[in-house]
Amino acid sequence: MFTVSQFDTQSIRLCNKPQHDTYIQVSFQRPFVAPPRLSHGIRQLDISSDANIRAKSTINDITEASAVCHIDSWHDTTLYSGAVNSLNLAPGNLEFQNGEHTRNLTTNP
Repeated sequence: MFTVSQFDTQSIRLCNKPQHDTYIQVSFQRPFVAPPRLSHGIRQLDISSDANIRAKSTINDITEASAVCHIDSWHDTTLYSGAVNSLNLAPGNLEFQNGEHTRNLTTNP
């Protein structure tokens, strides 16, 4: 079993009131038998053009029925709005492989 969840910062605050950390508790369409695996990614960003892009999405406090989804920015990045999609996978669903990927970019490797 799997479901898809969406989170848009404009569902809880106006885009003309930016903040570095925006989050909401998202309820799943149906509760899972155990906490699901959540693959997620940023779908949309509206940020200031006068700073570097510094944005991340995290999900925590995962239970069988819900999770807390964050869209964060930091330093001088102004996050006017953002959206995240999440693929919510049942713990026993092995049709989809997922995990964590971190990439650091440097100018001169």
